Parts: sequence; C-alpha cells; structure tokens
Amino acid sequence: MMVVCEDDLHLKSTFFLDLGNLLKQYNTNPIHIIYHSEHYYDSFLIEINKDIFISKKIKKIKINYKNIKTCIETVYKNYYIVGKKNILYYGGHSHWLFKDTKTSLNTNIFEHITDIELLILDSCYTSYTNLLSSLIGKMKYVIACSTTGPNLGFLNEQFIDTLHKKDIKDIDKYKTIIDLFIRRNSKDNKLYKNFNYRTDASLIDMVSYVDVHNYIHLHTIDKNLKCKIEHDSYYYFYDLICLTDDIQFIRKIKKSILYFKTNDLTKIHFKKKNIFLNGMIIGIK
Repeated sequence: MMVVCEDDLHLKSTFFLDLGNLLKQYNTNPIHIIYHSEHYYDSFLIEINKDIFISKKIKKIKINYKNIKTCIETVYKNYYIVGKKNILYYGGHSHWLFKDTKTSLNTNIFEHITDIELLILDSCYTSYTNLLSSLIGKMKYVIACSTTGPNLGFLNEQFIDTLHKKDIKDIDKYKTIIDLFIRRNSKDNKLYKNFNYRTDASLIDMVSYVDVHNYIHLHTIDKNLKCKIEHDSYYYFYDLICLTDDIQFIRKIKKSILYFKTNDLTKIHFKKKNIFLNGMIIGIK
C-alpha cells in the first residue's frame, strides 16, 4: 500500500521512473498506490497485481495534513490484506505528516492504522521521536531517514524482487532495501548528480523503541549544540544518542536501531562537524 504526494517544483519528479521499476517485475502480491501531484501529473489510483496494471484518474486534492491522512486511511481500509505482511509506504515531504509545524511537530496521521509489518517513510527527518512514538503498537518495523530524503527514493528496480526472496530473513530484506536506497543516492549514480543530497536510512524495531519512548517521557534531555544536525520548520534536530551520557539509555537506542547506513555526502558533511550519526533524532524548539 502506497501514498505518494509530490508538489515541489525545485525537485525533479521520479515517480513514473519508480513506477516503471515496479512494473518490470512479476508481482505476486497486489500493490495499491494513491498518487497526488499539483505540478507534475494528474492524481491516480494505481493497482499492480501480477501482470495486470490498472490506472484510474481520481480527484486531485490539496496536499496537506488532513487530506494525506484521509488518503492513508483510505488505502488502508480498502487494501489491507488480513493474514499478510502488509507494507505501507509514504512518499512526500515530512512536514505534511505533522498537524502544526509552527507550534509543535506532533501527529496522529497513522492513528487508524495498525498491524503493519513495515512502514517506509520516504521523506526527510522521519526517524524522529515524536513521529516514532505515534507508531507504537501499529508497526513492527520502520524505515526512515534522520537527515534528508531525496526524490530518488526506495522504489528501485530491485525493490519488489528483494521483498519476494524466500531464502533470506525479513530483517535482511529490509536491510537490503536500505542498501539499495543508499546506492541509488550515491555519487556514482548518474541520476543522483542532479541532486547532491545528503541522505541516510534507519531500520527501527518498534517493539524495542518502546523503551526509548518511555525514557524520553520520564527524563529531561539536555541540549548539546555540538550535536545539532539539521533545522526545519522552527525546530532543531539533534542526533538522539549525542544528547545523553546515560549508558543504559544509549543501549536502548542502539537496540532499537537494527541497521543504519549513510551515503558519502552525509559521511563527509558530518565528519567536518565532528558528529557521528546514529540514525534516530529528536527535535528541540
């Protein structure tokens, strides 16, 4: 199940390139996509089921928190498959996931979603504790970025093939998806040269994350400006592990982050700032 929203004229749209990659493979499980764009293409409901491709034009929406929430709930209500390992994919700016970015970065955009095997958040600053805390009990695993999420996202040509492999564990499949994402956004990729984006991806175990959530809500976390990594929407984002010297808390964070990988630009940028990223961030006003 996918919800993809695009409206940024400054970024090159790659959605139909990604869609072509999905169509190249024989798919044994249905893929349902709600796609909205204000500048590139019309809005579509797309179904890919085995060798059948159905595209239906739907009413274009204004891309905002309320409407995206409705889209996510619609695709879940109509296409969730009982007994299957359902994967939910969101592609679009992260600020659309939050109710009010000027006063808080809180959200309940996934409040009516549950029993998801893997949530992929293909957008900036989404391995963020406010967002992750809203997913407890709803998702088993989350793939998200702690820095920027380029338009060359996770839907590479090996995406479906990776998920369908029967001879490797699910965790290893999800790690491979991250590896392919980082490779796609590397300096050796011709498409990547137009963007020059720092990026990374974390695989987060949401069961283990509960301990991180509980600690944050019981303790005061001090600001350490050395660990400030990004700022967006009136908030400063910090690498979570840099803000603590509590060994027990550090262990909880590391336990919940099953895998973390960055591209070369990210490594170079944060090495200059003397910051070692760990894959989970917290926002401080």
